[in-house]
Amino acid sequence: MDDNNEAADETAGGDALAGDLPEETDADAVDGAFGSDDATLSVDPAPYPDLSDAVPVAGEPRDLRLLSDIELELCVEIGRARLPLRQLLALTPGSVVELDRALGEPVDVLVNGKLVARGQIVTIADEFGVRLSEIVDPVAAPSASRRR
Repeated sequence: MDDNNEAADETAGGDALAGDLPEETDADAVDGAFGSDDATLSVDPAPYPDLSDAVPVAGEPRDLRLLSDIELELCVEIGRARLPLRQLLALTPGSVVELDRALGEPVDVLVNGKLVARGQIVTIADEFGVRLSEIVDPVAAPSASRRR
């Protein structure tokens, strides 16, 4: 039982000692670590390379190799149609759906849902392709979702 009382006394004494110490503020710790306020400290600038030449100039080609492995969804839209649900459910193989574009009109090339180009449908040995005829200005091009 004496051991327990001694341990309790030491704990109480330790708490009392900690309470007797003056509280040190953050400013006191900084002054103690770096010296007094009137001492000057010389600081050398970090050696960073000059980046003024790294800013691309408008019309100058950029190195985009870093982005070359990013996958994007490319969609060629030949036209659109609005159908009531009953007509959609009535579609069977061989049904013809009238689209909102005329034959020979350019098709839209969309990348991730944004219009980027227009072109003509071509056939290449039993497969279809698109010959690009116009690259669309991204500022002037309406989003594909806005046209719906």
